Amino acid sequence: MGMFLTTIAIILSLFSAFFVNSAHAQDVDVLSTEPSSTPSASVGNSFELFWPLTAGKTETDSFYSLKLIKEQVGGWFINGDSKKADYAVLLGTKRVLEAEKLIKDGKIDLALETLKRAEAQFSSAYNYIKHADSKGKLATREIRRDRLINVKLFIDYLKTVAPEKTHPALDTVKEKADVILKDYLVRVNYSPPTAIVEK
Repeated sequence: MGMFLTTIAIILSLFSAFFVNSAHAQDVDVLSTEPSSTPSASVGNSFELFWPLTAGKTETDSFYSLKLIKEQVGGWFINGDSKKADYAVLLGTKRVLEAEKLIKDGKIDLALETLKRAEAQFSSAYNYIKHADSKGKLATREIRRDRLINVKLFIDYLKTVAPEKTHPALDTVKEKADVILKDYLVRVNYSPPTAIVEK
């Protein structure tokens, strides 16, 4: 019985640590839309930057079209423009990760196609946000701002390792992510935690 309770306690502490860190990560750097001028070493590590997201299947895989259909069907069951925008940001981020994988594999033309898909997803997110805002129903807390900031950081890194041919497409995707941040997500209401003062 003691081993069972210990196991449960460990699992609960891991889950609580994960959720506290996730919630904190979303609230950090609320007013800035620009990445830090001194990016951390993990900027080039997409696994650390976007965990738990990975590229998964890419355009080179035979089941890639099924992946896209599954994502599209999943989007049909999401209610509310803010949540749909967040889902589009998620999909755009996944396309950037797929493009990274394709670039590493030397499949530059497929990477460019994938970056067009990323651009379309970020444009879609912008349109959902704009629509929600026009109805006075924009819930900015439902949209993962940190993903957009990390996409911008990661694209800056990708431009240092990707062929010059990809740079215009990477810049366009970065601009699409940035316009969402600048036009709508800078207005996130956030109160920084109060400092504890020892007496």
